Amino acid sequence: MRKSFTPENANVHVQYGGKSYTGKDLAKIARNVWVYDMGRKQTEIKNMEIYVKPEENTAYFVVNRNETGKFFI
Repeated sequence: MRKSFTPENANVHVQYGGKSYTGKDLAKIARNVWVYDMGRKQTEIKNMEIYVKPEENTAYFVVNRNETGKFFI
């Protein structure tokens, strides 16, 4: 049986300049930056928001509503 559509189960793709990222791709990169570049633990992440700024080739993220990071895309 198929689930009905809800915004929560939408697949989002960001495409520009010959590049393509899904929301999952961006979340994995942000998690890796958090763990490997920032020296934090994955278990510390309770929630994450990601903001993509293609004009800057950058994605910004906010972990637990108060800690920030960024990475180039």
